[in-house]
Amino acid sequence: MIKTKEDLIEYLNKDMKRYGNTKPTLKDRLLRNDWWYFYHYLYNLRKLEYHINNNHKIKAFIRLFIHKRYCNKLRIYTYPNTLGAGIRFYHIGNFTEIKRSTHIGDNCTILSGVVIGNKGKEMDNHHVSIGNNCYIGLNVGIFGSIKIGNNVIIGANSLVNKDIPSNCVAAGNPIKIIMPLDTYYMKRKERQTREVTELVHKYRECYGKEPDEKALHEFFWLFSDGDSQLTETWKRMMTLVGNEKESYDALRANKKKYENLDKFLKEI
Repeated sequence: MIKTKEDLIEYLNKDMKRYGNTKPTLKDRLLRNDWWYFYHYLYNLRKLEYHINNNHKIKAFIRLFIHKRYCNKLRIYTYPNTLGAGIRFYHIGNFTEIKRSTHIGDNCTILSGVVIGNKGKEMDNHHVSIGNNCYIGLNVGIFGSIKIGNNVIIGANSLVNKDIPSNCVAAGNPIKIIMPLDTYYMKRKERQTREVTELVHKYRECYGKEPDEKALHEFFWLFSDGDSQLTETWKRMMTLVGNEKESYDALRANKKKYENLDKFLKEI
């Protein structure tokens, strides 16, 4: 919750970090594109929360009026003090609503068409609590007294009507636990290994030579340890994830599958 100016600056910095720390340019302003509106939506929302929490009634009223205008433009309807720091919305334009009975943790990602919370005074005791580092897919509905843990992935078109523990992947209507996050991680690594094998074969067919590290930069973790081989592109992607420290720690703990690129290419 934003109570001091230091809190305000911290929230704004974390929010902007999820968008690459970029501010709208003159071109964005002239074209009035989505990024122009979304930047000011986030900035105004955090200022609104600061004024509400400090009982600045007149300033809060003005910010609330502006907030509603941005909500209507972006079709993202939120209430103050519901979104944690480092929030990231994707696919702006489809109807998304996060009601006042919701609390979302830090570094969460929300896609379009998501509806979270309950409506009406009779539902005031029904709260939705979502932890940190959660990913909520397209057209997800979360209703009732629901608690979702940290590090949770919720698949598209899911209906969440019960609690979800931390560190898992869940999907379905109604929702069910698909697998632990560690299992999902291993399956993703296996799938990416198949993808890079297919990529190498196609590269050989097209160019008649072996691919270099630049061509396989997405799969550097197969033949290099830690983050020593991390390109500028990947460093920027890590920043966009939000939980940057945890991502770097996971990379440093990575044990490469092949001794080097040459050994990798020989085996496939």
